Amino acid sequence: MSASARLFERTRAAFAAVGLDVAPDDELHTFTLRAGDDPAVPTVVVVMAGSETVCCYAVWPVLVPEGLRTETSMLVARANATLTTSALELDLDTGGLSARAAVRTDRLDDVAAHLLGVLLEDAVLEANRALAVHRRAVEAVLEGASAAAAIALRLPD
Repeated sequence: MSASARLFERTRAAFAAVGLDVAPDDELHTFTLRAGDDPAVPTVVVVMAGSETVCCYAVWPVLVPEGLRTETSMLVARANATLTTSALELDLDTGGLSARAAVRTDRLDDVAAHLLGVLLEDAVLEANRALAVHRRAVEAVLEGASAAAAIALRLPD
């Protein structure tokens, strides 16, 4: 079994150990789930064997229009200054916006599936929290507000 397949199976077992209902994609080594308060926001979990990391992305439900990507990137920079264990990301080519939190697994080989599951569940929740905290600010920028004005709309921690 390849290192990527091993980490994918270990991640699957960890999610099962904490009772998270995930939809695995065995070919892409990803999982999809709904974890936040907004059912329109999917969470995609990507197993990255090369860096022995599992990345959790809460994905904004629509692409940022091309004409709003510069201002949205300014909001992302301001928002990231308020985040400590997650980050917002904007793909300037596609307009994909997401919040990311990750768990490095390279030193967790001897950790039980349940403990790894707790760490992964926390990362899933953190990515969703980061997006939820900045939801009103993102919506404001997508409606034409400046990033400087919109960041004031973020929810308090």
